[in-house]
Amino acid sequence: MPRPGEPGEPVDPLDEEFRSVAATAAKGDLVAARSALRRLADRAESAGRRASASRALRLSAALDRVLGDTADAAATARRAAELAGTERDLVAAAHDELGEALLTLGHADGAADAFGRAADAAAAAGLGTAPALRRKQAYALATGGHATAAADVLTDLAGDSAEPAARAAMLVQAAAGAAGTTGAADLWTAARAAVDATGGGAGTQALRADLAFVAAAEALQRGDLAGALAQVRAARRHALDAINPLSYTAAAVAESSLAEHAGDDESAYGSLATGYATLGDLVGRQLSAQTFEGPLLELRRRWGQDRFAAAKAAYEASRRRYLTTKP
Repeated sequence: MPRPGEPGEPVDPLDEEFRSVAATAAKGDLVAARSALRRLADRAESAGRRASASRALRLSAALDRVLGDTADAAATARRAAELAGTERDLVAAAHDELGEALLTLGHADGAADAFGRAADAAAAAGLGTAPALRRKQAYALATGGHATAAADVLTDLAGDSAEPAARAAMLVQAAAGAAGTTGAADLWTAARAAVDATGGGAGTQALRADLAFVAAAEALQRGDLAGALAQVRAARRHALDAINPLSYTAAAVAESSLAEHAGDDESAYGSLATGYATLGDLVGRQLSAQTFEGPLLELRRRWGQDRFAAAKAAYEASRRRYLTTKP
């Protein structure tokens, strides 16, 4: 009797069709591949092969989404989930695809439910995709306005992570998602403790920058402008230590805006000017100019030439004094 892979082994016609569809998709004809998958699903279901039908429909839903037919993607993925039965890996894959389609449609609550079901099935099947699906669930919950529920999901997930940096990152994300809600302060404290336990390095500094941004947002919600400004400045320092240009730029622009609201024109101008110079050292003057010239021009437009010039002169005078007294 032939063994698998030897001549004479029976060939499953459905497997052959899946390979043919893959070849069609590889050539770039996604519409034809989608049509072939739908026909394949119909034949598989008629033959009582529900697992194969589920697989074909899930792949068809993915192509629906790529082709922009998102409503069809959701309907097809839902049918794929129904046909998956007790095949947990298929249940996870179908609900994952359903969640992506619903999220694209703006149905965040439905997407969160789908990702949750996908994560449950993946965990039950022992699949390594379960944590990623939980993060998708948390994102969908946050998108739907359920920040506390999103934070709860991430906090539970962080508790299951033995790797300190991964646990810290998830708790920071949870703290950000829960900003302004009951328990946000406790989450922030837990996140800071987790960050402290990571042992340092650029990754730790990047997390500290994220935490400072969260604290700044909380301070603004309390009406504490000075506290928000202090936290944004801390985020800027941590981002620089982490050599993270995006976070550094965000902090510099935020600092300028907060200083302007506080009536400190010199600092509002200075945060952008020093950001321009510092980012130039990190990524080159051309990219730095593209990043900071826009905010500087907008500041001059909003203030007018005289006020802008006065702030610039005050900043440059302070800078000269600092350089002459620097040890």
